[in-house]
Amino acid sequence: MARTKGSIEIEGIYGTEVLGSFSIIRGFATLQELARISVPVLMNEPDKEGAVTGHQRPLDEVHAEEVKKYFEQGDQRFVPEVILSLRVPLSPEMLTPVGNFAPTQIGVSYSSGGMVLRRKHKGKTLQNHVLRIGIASLPQLKSEQRIRRIDGNHRLAKAEELKAVDGQVNRYKVPFCLLLLGDVDEPAHDYTEALVFHTINSTAKALDGELALKLILGQKADYTPAPHQEFAFAPALHLTRLLDEGLRGLPEPFGTRLGGRPLARLSIASKELLRSYPEKAATLEALTAFSEEILGALAEISTGLHGEFPDFCGADYFIELAGHVWMKSNSADLDDMRLAQTVNYLRDMVCWMGPDGMRGLSTGQPLGRQLIKIYDEVVSRVPKKVFLARWYLGVNHGAERQRAAHRYEAIKQLVEGEMKMQLVDLANKDGGTYQIHQTMFEQIRISDIFIADLTGLRPNVMIELGYALRDHQPDGRLLLIFNAIQDAEEVPFDTKTFRYERIGEAADIPSALRKHLHAILDDAKAGKI
Repeated sequence: MARTKGSIEIEGIYGTEVLGSFSIIRGFATLQELARISVPVLMNEPDKEGAVTGHQRPLDEVHAEEVKKYFEQGDQRFVPEVILSLRVPLSPEMLTPVGNFAPTQIGVSYSSGGMVLRRKHKGKTLQNHVLRIGIASLPQLKSEQRIRRIDGNHRLAKAEELKAVDGQVNRYKVPFCLLLLGDVDEPAHDYTEALVFHTINSTAKALDGELALKLILGQKADYTPAPHQEFAFAPALHLTRLLDEGLRGLPEPFGTRLGGRPLARLSIASKELLRSYPEKAATLEALTAFSEEILGALAEISTGLHGEFPDFCGADYFIELAGHVWMKSNSADLDDMRLAQTVNYLRDMVCWMGPDGMRGLSTGQPLGRQLIKIYDEVVSRVPKKVFLARWYLGVNHGAERQRAAHRYEAIKQLVEGEMKMQLVDLANKDGGTYQIHQTMFEQIRISDIFIADLTGLRPNVMIELGYALRDHQPDGRLLLIFNAIQDAEEVPFDTKTFRYERIGEAADIPSALRKHLHAILDDAKAGKI
């Protein structure tokens, strides 16, 4: 590329039917001049019919700054070609056939509105083309979107800000590919641009992240760049190296708790931490100090958590998560107070996450499938079945039988009608004779909540209560109610420490039990039981 008086020129080789599809011009030019003559065509929101125009995603300012820094400070820069499209009505230049051969196209030409495209030389086999654009015509040509960016927008966005380097006139020269398409008012060619953009951004198979990082970070010391060089090339990459080296160098038992992290996971953590705290990558010294701070915090945090939650400390996301929590804690606090604040926050979080697979979330597995599994686990542990132990009175018990029936109906209405759970009451079991104890114990075991009506202190209820203590009392899923009657005016003293409500009549039951049932459901949803 060159700039003559009042114009900009780019030069490249013309090719037609490339891969059977396109006519293109390929060459080399500086980022600054490619940026100056081209525009991004941003994708618009769908119209009323659902159609969209444009193809370019919005500019990510952080990424654009990273690219700019890479070009200015990296010592081993290499980039794929910038892909543009030219949207003008082109005239083909044909080679006159000799004999019976069909005519062949050797070039294209165009001249209008301050833009000229032509073959550079007249030779029949020379296909170098020159595109000349008048600087005074640039505003009009850009408003008409004559030269559009398909791939490389972030490389071009900050090109005008790149610092010149004495003696390196080609420092910012890159390969480019100019797709020669139809005029700007031809929708079919708009679709072609979108299709090429999609192809570039969705079908290329990237090198596996772990392998790529091993190739870079696993080189011998003789081939490893100096810290300032790697930092200039990519701060997140250098932080990944610092964290990896720091974790592998931890003394025991910290090394066992935190070591063995895949580089890809450390890379994700490094990028996300620096995205949240960009000031930590302002200088190499700041980045090094940040890595040392995070490593020290991780060692202490794991000490406070590993004994209870070793799987949590070993999770893919733990480095990033613990780093974020440490940074969001009050930095004005003393280190001990800040550490306690961080550990308590993470302990509360891991308890909330519960035993449902959420603590095992992995960046290496499909997120949707993991969420389905977690949701199914959560649903499976929310209480659904309530076992009721009660005094089964015969017809000769008169008024007491009627009062017991009222208590049963009140419990049934609360559990099944209001709380939408299943009530298991073996007194209502249909069928012939069966071994009651075997069935009863099994139903108690598989039920989620146990309620005992201790009224009358009946032996069968006390037996069932004793069996239920093993499975339901430790989690707080055991409820007792008691209505004092003659000869049974107090419950045994050792049952008063349980969830226990003394009632007068059946009407007291909903308000007495409702708060306990809701508390059990809330604890289950929060992963506490």
